[in-house]
Amino acid sequence: TDVALIDHTADGFTIEEACRTCASRTLRHEKHCDVAAHILVDCFQMGLELSDDDKACAENILNSDGDFFSVGRGLRYFITLMELQQLYNTEFSAAENCAKRCMTRIITALPDMASVKDDHIAECAAIMYAMQKAVTDGFREYRQDYENALLSLCGKSDKDPFVYGTALGILYAFDPHRRKLAEQTMSSYLKGDRNVQIQGAEFLNGLFNAARDIIMTDDSFIRMTDTLICGLDYDDFIEILPSMKLAFSCFTPYEIQQTATAVAKLYDADSAELLVEKPINERLYSFGGKIDKEIVKLLSEEEKP
Repeated sequence: TDVALIDHTADGFTIEEACRTCASRTLRHEKHCDVAAHILVDCFQMGLELSDDDKACAENILNSDGDFFSVGRGLRYFITLMELQQLYNTEFSAAENCAKRCMTRIITALPDMASVKDDHIAECAAIMYAMQKAVTDGFREYRQDYENALLSLCGKSDKDPFVYGTALGILYAFDPHRRKLAEQTMSSYLKGDRNVQIQGAEFLNGLFNAARDIIMTDDSFIRMTDTLICGLDYDDFIEILPSMKLAFSCFTPYEIQQTATAVAKLYDADSAELLVEKPINERLYSFGGKIDKEIVKLLSEEEKP
């Protein structure tokens, strides 16, 4: 700490002044919207009042940044800044204007994210959720444009199944009558070849994370999920297992109970047995370990010349 303070002695005579100088210097050289927005949030939380020139720098960075993900993260920071300023009863029109500009930029670019690369899939979904929250809570004037962008994304020929499922889940959350579209899409995945069926698990993952209540309306998605799992061989099932676990990880305990009841009806079983594993006999488990050791020992002896 002492070394860090000494390094910044030229930035000001107090810690407050040094922090303000560092923030100003970073804003003058920064190119990414999310970093600039993050600085504004940090400064507000520290009680630092930036100059009008510094705020203008942040706005210029937003206007010149063409990175969808940077602007999307910036939206989340600007919304956080709005919420903080509203909490402390301070003026937040500048943050609101920046957030709206972010919304306009990323709504226009959203359809092109249909085939986003694997390392950006989760981040793309997070930005879509942030946009959904924004148009639901405050920026209602952007809702129709956001829905149109989602529909345009769904209409792309080449799209990632997780992003596709997320988009359809959000569209269903806006209008439950779109459930049929989600069912038809899942049905198409089931009718495809092996690779397409495996993608169906990613689609369900995105769909359930965005609108998990879709599975509670009736048992159609339970049946389709059952068809997907039962139609795969063991190796393919192991491949989709992580996606299926993630798809159901967002469910509440009550929703898990309801899902177990629906699955139990399919197989005429007791839902309680599906939720609670029977304890493994300790002696049997120990005996299995001994067998494994003997097998390894025999195999090792066979490999010897």
